[in-house]
Amino acid sequence: MNVAKSCEQCGASITRGMKVCDNCGAPVGVQNIRLINIAAGIAVVGAIIVIVFVSWVVSGPSNLGVTPVVPATPTTSITSLPVTTIATPGNGSAYDWNAAGNELHDTEKNYQGALSAYEMAIALDPKNAAYWRNKGMALNSLGRYTETIIAEDRAISLDPNHTTAWNDKSIALSNLGRYPEALAADEMALLLNPDNARYWNSKGVDLAHLNRYPEALIAFEKAITLDPTSQKAIDNKKVLEAMMNI
Repeated sequence: MNVAKSCEQCGASITRGMKVCDNCGAPVGVQNIRLINIAAGIAVVGAIIVIVFVSWVVSGPSNLGVTPVVPATPTTSITSLPVTTIATPGNGSAYDWNAAGNELHDTEKNYQGALSAYEMAIALDPKNAAYWRNKGMALNSLGRYTETIIAEDRAISLDPNHTTAWNDKSIALSNLGRYPEALAADEMALLLNPDNARYWNSKGVDLAHLNRYPEALIAFEKAITLDPTSQKAIDNKKVLEAMMNI
């Protein structure tokens, strides 16, 4: 079937098979050349679009002058406490971590390292009152008294007869100026262990802060009786006697 077309030169109708236009004599091939040129142009444009798209995919939209959307960096809230890197002690048991904490705290005076070690012990054995008490001790050494009380309360909840936890709680409360509460903790510690000179000295300090000087003096004297080498109790007694003009 012949498909009617128009001559590019004069617009006259032409049919398939015609070599030249019957109206103006222009070669019919001009039509084909123009069609070929159009097709070639379309192909070039298509190729450019493909190249641009591939570039966008590979390099990102920033290369096209568009600000890329950067995913937010994930954040964590693992703990409010800074973490100190410590080599795993022994076989990494809770006992080994607690022992490492004791070494760091008592010998090396590395209280932050000790805290990290105690927290590892607690992670492995969260129901061990001694580990919670030791965590409180490290926090107390770091001056973090409110957190000390929380740790010692946890130790006491696990072992109500843990006298050291009661005494540590008393010291933290006293450092916060909460002397009535500190004195109550002293009384609990002494109820469980009445022959501990350190607990009597702690009680004397809290009584003195409450202006109960005669009772404080008795407490210091009791501490010295139980431990004549207790320098803290000796010094506290001297200061109190000076305040009382004794």
